[in-house]
Amino acid sequence: MRDPNLNDNFAQLRVSVDSAAMLKVGLRAVRIIRARTLEGKDKDGNPFKSYSTKTFAMPADAATKRARKILEKNGQLHYFMTAAQNLWMVVTGGYLAFKKAVYAQTGWSGTVNLTASGQMLRSLTVLTSNSNEVVIGFSRPEDALKAFWNAEKGREFLGLSDSEIEQDQELRQILINGVRFL
Repeated sequence: MRDPNLNDNFAQLRVSVDSAAMLKVGLRAVRIIRARTLEGKDKDGNPFKSYSTKTFAMPADAATKRARKILEKNGQLHYFMTAAQNLWMVVTGGYLAFKKAVYAQTGWSGTVNLTASGQMLRSLTVLTSNSNEVVIGFSRPEDALKAFWNAEKGREFLGLSDSEIEQDQELRQILINGVRFL
């Protein structure tokens, strides 16, 4: 029960966060998200869901000649013609096999880290910030769509876990320095 003698102004603690500090918080969050994603971990610190090994079909011209040759050599590629006389290919090793073939020259380890070209993570940035909030997103709409589809497949990487916030000394220092008591 509320004490009727308690003055409302006395019972309040007003705090303001400097808008420059909020921008720094957003930039630090972007660096944390990028580093964690490159390690192959989602926003909760768990390994990303692996790529599918389920057989799939796609237009043959959607893959490079080099990738098709690798898949053929591995016995993971078959062709067929559609009723409209378009050449399609069936990849029996699933998207994992396809991705390994596409990125064979890069030495890709097979670890899912959402960085086929790196463009999506490079596009992650602070969109807006003020003293009340910071909004992190993508500078390119196509990268926002990639992030959406990855989240739909169980690969959610946007956000910070409680432990990341608690353990990141730089983030904590930014917040401490940016808080003003009114």
